[in-house]
Amino acid sequence: MVSSSGFAHHLRVGLDATRWHTKEFCFDRGPGRDFTSRDRAVLDAVRPYLAARYALWRDTSETADRAGELTLRELEVLDLVAEGMTNGEIAQRLWISPGTVRRHLENIYEKLGVHTRTAAVAAARR
Repeated sequence: MVSSSGFAHHLRVGLDATRWHTKEFCFDRGPGRDFTSRDRAVLDAVRPYLAARYALWRDTSETADRAGELTLRELEVLDLVAEGMTNGEIAQRLWISPGTVRRHLENIYEKLGVHTRTAAVAAARR
């Protein structure tokens, strides 16, 4: 909801966010130019769009942060998955057991918050 902050010619639009990470857009027209009811209606109308864009950005940022937590070996495994290799083929290429490949993939899925090989590759590429 768009609200006045108590300052003349100042308007703010808050977005839903976690308690410790408030997101708010502040608009200031400067002296002598107040916001009209039409201005407030337009901001009310675009607020859902702004909230959706913020949510998309937040989700992308969180995935990118988690991708940074992958070990070098997990990144190697993920690169080979992206090439279309099976667990057995990856194991042969990296001189590890197929069970170790599976465990690396489980760790990758957990860190990226995904459940499939395709989703892991897509999340890491974002």
